[in-house]
Amino acid sequence: MIPGFEQAVVGMAPGEKKTVTLIPEDGYGLPRGDLRIVSSRARVVVGDVRLQVGMVLSGQTTGTGRVPLRVADQTESTVTLDGNHPLAGRHLVFELELVEIVEVETAAVT
Repeated sequence: MIPGFEQAVVGMAPGEKKTVTLIPEDGYGLPRGDLRIVSSRARVVVGDVRLQVGMVLSGQTTGTGRVPLRVADQTESTVTLDGNHPLAGRHLVFELELVEIVEVETAAVT
């Protein structure tokens, strides 16, 4: 859960409604330049795939597995891929209504 959303719910009572606007730092963060990659088309395009800006591809990371990469731009020779969350850098508006509070028991792990 994004930090700002969790903070917005704290202190609410069942039946309470409110509108919350989160700044990027409390949502999905600011876009990071190091998550934008410019690569040669030959390294990105397999076969006769026709890339389109906005298309989401699956990338492989060293250690953490797969990561979604959005095609942000392309030329005849390069493709710019963006690994930032699509909502990074955006202000988010939520209409909240707390329906009920459920207590959850937790067990100690030894």
